[in-house]
Amino acid sequence: MSALPISIHQLGAALDAFVVNWEGYVFPWSDEVFLDRFLKPSDYITTRGWTGKRFFSALVERAGAIVIAREPKLCGGPEKTSQVWRQVNRFLFDDQLVVS
Repeated sequence: MSALPISIHQLGAALDAFVVNWEGYVFPWSDEVFLDRFLKPSDYITTRGWTGKRFFSALVERAGAIVIAREPKLCGGPEKTSQVWRQVNRFLFDDQLVVS
């Protein structure tokens, strides 16, 4: 079965999706979580062999624009937001994103 030619006008992501809130503390995902969620092949029957990065990359390829909300208040402040930004850039975009 081939993929449908689907285009996405705008793909949005918020960095607070990559943090854990627990009892008033905010913890950015560790590299271990990124590796497990995005680089480890799936064992689920419907997505066996796929990685989260492969799925995300397929969405990015179809996007006309990508919008990333930094969300510093929800990420635990500017320092933690920058940490999450670096991880998302590294694990999902192969360090290709540049902020200008």
